[in-house]
Amino acid sequence: MLVISMIGCQNPESTANSEKHIIQNGINWMGNDDIANFLAIEGLKRYITYENNHAFVLSEAAVEVDSTLFASHVILSFLSVGNRKKFHKDMANKFVEDENETSKLFVSLLDHDEVNDSLGVNRRKIWDKMHELSNDPFVHYMYIRNLEVDNATKINELDKLIAFCLEHNFNYTGTAAYNYKGYLLKYEGDITAGTYAIEKGVELHPKGYNPYDSRAEFYLYAGDTINSIKWYDKVLEQYPYAQYAKDQLKKLKGQDDGQ
Repeated sequence: MLVISMIGCQNPESTANSEKHIIQNGINWMGNDDIANFLAIEGLKRYITYENNHAFVLSEAAVEVDSTLFASHVILSFLSVGNRKKFHKDMANKFVEDENETSKLFVSLLDHDEVNDSLGVNRRKIWDKMHELSNDPFVHYMYIRNLEVDNATKINELDKLIAFCLEHNFNYTGTAAYNYKGYLLKYEGDITAGTYAIEKGVELHPKGYNPYDSRAEFYLYAGDTINSIKWYDKVLEQYPYAQYAKDQLKKLKGQDDGQ
């Protein structure tokens, strides 16, 4: 994901004074407690880059310090099931009442999950509206993810987002955008350009779970088992609980041993 607006619209991924007031009408992730705010932003960063275990732990820690952080409750509802999912949805709705329209729309996503919005029609409309209201890079990224257009059009939108992220140091959203672009390019048959995009994501988010995992996959797509194993090992160095990486290593090392 920091990549969303803070109070005063300061870029959460940069402390430079020149980065203030970049985001207009963004999701408000911040409250009145500095520790809670830090945890909330770190949780968002991890959510953006699909490091969901860390996103959950950090977001939960944030709302334990400041229960009014509705946006962190949204992430926790996304990542929870059953009663906990409902609890965080209720808390998000409770504390978003006095926030801006983009924030309210973000919370409204919780009314449209994969069960009652199986085709994503309502969620797509919500992200479209949020994108109209705000230049928030996280919103732009999720808007692109939900577009029903051809891959070339998505890649063009991702290039715009990446340029914005690089200019203003939104490294986590930039990482996610590069990662998505890499896979879209692969789907279009350009593995070389796709690999380059994945590598750029690794540069922006060194030692991150998803960039490492994607780099391992792209080595595998290219038929390079040795380097794929190397990068899955890197995943486990940083995230020893990553079951998918463990399964891939077991399979690949078995192949490498001729089993």
